[in-house]
Amino acid sequence: MKTLHYRGILANRTVGTPHHSPRRRAQQWRILVLLLIGCLPFAPQVALATNLATCPSNGVHVVQSGETLSSIANQYGVSQDGLAAANAISNPNLIYVGEQLVIPGCGGSVASAPATSAGQSIHVVEPGETLSSIAGIYGVSQDAIAAANGITNPNLIYVGQRLVIPSGDAAAAPEPAAPVSAPAVGGGAKRIEVNLSTQWMYAFEGGQVVLSSGVSSGRPGWETVTGNFAIYAKLPVQTMTGSANGQSWTVPNVPNVMYFYRGDALHGTYWHNSFGTGARLSHGCVNLPLNIAAILYDWAPIGTPVWVHY
Repeated sequence: MKTLHYRGILANRTVGTPHHSPRRRAQQWRILVLLLIGCLPFAPQVALATNLATCPSNGVHVVQSGETLSSIANQYGVSQDGLAAANAISNPNLIYVGEQLVIPGCGGSVASAPATSAGQSIHVVEPGETLSSIAGIYGVSQDAIAAANGITNPNLIYVGQRLVIPSGDAAAAPEPAAPVSAPAVGGGAKRIEVNLSTQWMYAFEGGQVVLSSGVSSGRPGWETVTGNFAIYAKLPVQTMTGSANGQSWTVPNVPNVMYFYRGDALHGTYWHNSFGTGARLSHGCVNLPLNIAAILYDWAPIGTPVWVHY
């Protein structure tokens, strides 16, 4: 007796005896073909929501603080890759609070960018771009673009986002008058004052202002501390990391860092240009223009008084 193996199918026949009937052979080949077909690869499909009862009412999920693409995918029973593909997300780590995500299988769609009027245009965000760099391309202010697109955090834009570019530019913020009722200081002594109401910084020698500049202080939830302090540490460059209020951040190569209270510091800022405009963008630090921070760093030794107030 000779045993023939066809991928797990045993076909027995005696050597020298007549073959099995045509009907039996046809059945064996049909089974073999079905098994072979089962081994063929098929193109993957975008995962759809496994439970339509969990779909948001309009098929669109609005990203909340602390959520990730993975957690949102798990919430609706879809794959992270499928969710990314449905929303043209190239980097799954780049989603932002308030972003609208279409959930596959839920029948939703995201509203298009705001309609433009005469003189306006649409810019599609490219990798590496910031709101500040985009503003520079079109010769408008970062704040004007943020206002036109309802952006509350200018650091949270994403690749592929469609931004309305306004035709005009807001007038530059005027420099406020020199502060009044400043603390009395002896002749020639150095001190720094930060006015959070006007978003302005002044460097004094005695009673004379020797340097002033717009600043950007802590945003809501990360308000800059107020009081009388002194510079207790200086670093020419530092990678700043932190985590609070459900958010984490890492900012490399922050220049001319001058700490005055715990983790709050005066330092140079390269990621935005909204100084003295009223935009509060930091996590508690006092953001300065790069050239001003460099001058202040060289001018103010450790121990220089810092008065922060409204």
